[in-house]
Formats: sequence, structure tokens, C-alpha cells
Amino acid sequence: MRLSTLNVPTLVMNGRDDPLIPFAAGEGCTRSIPGAKLLLIDGWGHNIPPLIEPLLAREVATFFDEIA
Repeated sequence: MRLSTLNVPTLVMNGRDDPLIPFAAGEGCTRSIPGAKLLLIDGWGHNIPPLIEPLLAREVATFFDEIA
């Protein structure tokens, strides 16, 4: 799989309630990308509702801080 050739910091975010992309797919991507970090979010579907935006922003900011 070509994902295994990536050599960049990677954060995979997936909703546990996503009807289009099951969380198992996010887990698979994370396992395929060396050093990737997985964030599974309970209650998150496929869209990004306004209530979840602050959580995503914090997680992305934290990830950037960790890789900087």
C-alpha cells in the first residue's frame, strides 16, 4: 500500500458514527502510515457540525505543537 511510503507527520481523524467512512478505515490508514496518530471521535458522523469545530481545532493545534 502506498500509504506506507509516507514520511510526514500525520493525524488521522475519524468519527465513530461516520456512515460513509467507518472508523475501521481510519484505524487501517493509521496503521499503514508510519508514525501516524489516530483520533477517533465518539458521536461524530461524516459532516463537521459547529459544536465539534472547537474540538477539532484544539486537536489539530495540539498535533502541530507536538510535531514542531
